[in-house]
Amino acid sequence: MNEVKPLRPSFLSLASELLALPKVLVAPLRSADQMEPFANGKTALVIPGMLSNNAATALLIANLRQAGFDAHGWENGLNTKVTPARITAVEDHVARLSDQTSQKIIVIGWSLGGLYARLLAHRSPHHIDLAVTLGSPFSGDSRANNAWRLYEAMNDHSVDNPPFEEDLSNKPPVRTLAIWSSRDGVIYPECTAGTPEQSDLRIELPYKHLELATSRRAIREVVGILREEMRDGAPSALALAQLPVLTDEEIARRLPVWSVLSDTFLDTELDEHHYFRIAEMITEAGYSKEELETIYRCEVEPAFSFNLLDPAGEWAGWPEEFVLERVLASRKTPETQARPRVIMHDHIKSEWVKISRALDAL
Repeated sequence: MNEVKPLRPSFLSLASELLALPKVLVAPLRSADQMEPFANGKTALVIPGMLSNNAATALLIANLRQAGFDAHGWENGLNTKVTPARITAVEDHVARLSDQTSQKIIVIGWSLGGLYARLLAHRSPHHIDLAVTLGSPFSGDSRANNAWRLYEAMNDHSVDNPPFEEDLSNKPPVRTLAIWSSRDGVIYPECTAGTPEQSDLRIELPYKHLELATSRRAIREVVGILREEMRDGAPSALALAQLPVLTDEEIARRLPVWSVLSDTFLDTELDEHHYFRIAEMITEAGYSKEELETIYRCEVEPAFSFNLLDPAGEWAGWPEEFVLERVLASRKTPETQARPRVIMHDHIKSEWVKISRALDAL
C-alpha cells in the first residue's frame, strides 16, 4: 500500500509567506500603536517562532506594553533547538516573572513558541493563568506542515519524539486560546486551530503565518482579543439594571441594531460576509463602537443567549416584533439572564471580536 502523506499547505501558500518576511525583519524599527491601556501591569511573556527571536516579536511586545502589559521577550536568543535545558530555562523565567509580582502571568507563543506556551501551561499552572498560541501546530499530524524537516535538521530528535512527555494536544489546566489562520502557508490550519476540547477558545484571523505576530493589523487584533480576556466577564446584573430608560424614538433607532446583532445567536455558522453586513447595518444607526458593544453585551446578549442552549434552536432569524419583545423584556428583568450569559461567555467574546474586526475594516 502507498503511504498516505499528511496534508500541508501548498507550495504557492508557502511561497506567499515570503511577502510577509519584510514585516519580520523591520519589526524592531516600527513604533507601537497608540491605545488606551487596559492591562494594569499584567505580566506577559512572548516566545518567538522557529528561527526567530525577540527582534521578530518586537512590535507585538511594544503594543502589549502600550496596552498596559508588563511584556517581556524570552531569554534564549534564536529559537532553534528544543532541549531539556532550554525548556528548564524558560520554566525558570516564567517562575521569576510570576514571583516578582506574586501573580500568574500570560504566555503568548508564536508558531514553535506556542508549543512552549502549551508545555509551560501544563507544567506551571501555578505561574500561568492564560496561554495563547499564534499559528502553533499543537494538534493533529506533526508533519502536516512545511517546517518539520527544518526542525529535525536543527534538533537531535524527530517531531514525533520531542524531549518531553506531555501531549500538547491535550488542553492545559489553564485557560488556553488558539489563534489560527486558514491562510497559513507554513502549517496546515487544522493543526493550529485544534478541536473544541483542546482549547477554551479558538479564533481565526485572516493573516499569513509570518504575519500573526508581526503584522500591525494582526497584532491589533491579538491585543483586542486580550482586551476581551481581561474583562471581568458578562455584564453584571447591577450594570444591566442601570440601563437607561429608552424613549420610543430611541427604541426605533435601536431596533434594527438589536435585530441584526441577534443573528450572532442563531444556531448556524456565519461567514465573513455576514459579519461585514452586520457591521454596515449597525454603523448606520450612528452609535460609537463603544456604544454598540454595550448594546450587544447588555441588551442583545441577555435576550438571545437562550437560543444557543436550545438543542433545536432557531437558525433562520427572528422577526423584528419578536426581537423587540425579547429585548425589552430582558431589560426589565436582567437578573433572570445570569445563567445563560455565564455559559455563553466565550461565544460572546468570539463574536464581538469578529464584529469589531468588521467595524474596523469599514
